[in-house]
Amino acid sequence: MARADTISNHQVLDTTIQDRKRVALIFWPKVGNQHQFMQGIRQFTTGFSHWMCKGLVPDNGAIPALLAWQPHGIIGMIETPEIAATGKKLRVPIVDVADRLIANPCLLVGVDHQKVGMMAANYFLERKFRHFAFCGVAGTRFSIERHRGFANVLRNEAITCEIFWHRPAAAIPRKFSAWVETNAKLARWLRGLPKPLAVFASDDQTGLVILSSCFEAGIRVPDEVAVLGVDDDELMCTLANPPLSSIPLPSKRIGYEAAAQLEAMMADETRPRSPIVLPPLPVVGRSSTDRLVSADPDVHQALLLIQANLRRNLRVAMIATHLAVSRRSLERKFRRELSTGIQEQIWLARVQAARKLLAETDLSMSVIAVQSGFTNAARFSVVFRRSAGFTPMAYRKLVRNT
Repeated sequence: MARADTISNHQVLDTTIQDRKRVALIFWPKVGNQHQFMQGIRQFTTGFSHWMCKGLVPDNGAIPALLAWQPHGIIGMIETPEIAATGKKLRVPIVDVADRLIANPCLLVGVDHQKVGMMAANYFLERKFRHFAFCGVAGTRFSIERHRGFANVLRNEAITCEIFWHRPAAAIPRKFSAWVETNAKLARWLRGLPKPLAVFASDDQTGLVILSSCFEAGIRVPDEVAVLGVDDDELMCTLANPPLSSIPLPSKRIGYEAAAQLEAMMADETRPRSPIVLPPLPVVGRSSTDRLVSADPDVHQALLLIQANLRRNLRVAMIATHLAVSRRSLERKFRRELSTGIQEQIWLARVQAARKLLAETDLSMSVIAVQSGFTNAARFSVVFRRSAGFTPMAYRKLVRNT
């Protein structure tokens, strides 16, 4: 009797194991925002235990392991056509979150790249840059689409955009050689462009290459060249010199949605006909774009005064008196140069300071209000929402929950 019970228990256990799904996770470990993709996947799988996950790196060396392991599904950074073809060979669904391949047979779950580029262009236009450039990774769909969105906005403003396509070494994602890599051709290209120059990098690693190349070429960032990346890998961006401004992606949400789609496809549900794309998050501004652009010396000096005195009860009349110009004359210059009044620029500078504190600290709303130059938290909330389109709390939640 005891023997029969033992056999029965093993049979139940074997049935449970057979019901589990083998899922290959294709990610570079601890690179960029890929741990956030995996956090989203983990969030989706919390509460059920039928996924058996195996981690592999996204190069062709993973193919023999995939063929041997015979997964039921694949999710991750599908960076080579060979890995994409392996899914077809295995007849299993693949969900891609990288969007590098021009011809991609996998279901894509990612960000709206054209909106990323549009956001970058508008960010620089708001700061009154007149010269623009884009630097992307050659042969990657995400770079092409981000450039398209960036250039389209500039084209509508009758502004041209210079372009540089670079081909990073294959080892960059694994070894982080982008931290020290420089590109002599890139440096010469940057040196020959008009200044001040706003450069949109298709991703943070490309942004780091630009910063390194500028340093080696003696180009001052952000005084001569302002650099904006994408992904907002906080560690990578804040250890850069100067710290790199970046557009965050909703990486956790992408990971969660990608896992949900893979689960549905493994259950033989219909695959979506179109890619699933999510909007980017608001720009996180850091020192690499912290430049005040104005051809008028009075406006430039006024902007410097505003930045240096955010926490003071700064009034327009005080600025005009300090610069020894009439308030009316200074207002006219601001309208001509920046299309806004002086007081609006004061509010904008305070909101930008608050955005940084909301994204990078756990300070309370009242403390952030004071440190950003607002008289109280209520006033801070009203002005911030009018400028950013979110309440301070909603903005903090948005940029933290990526």
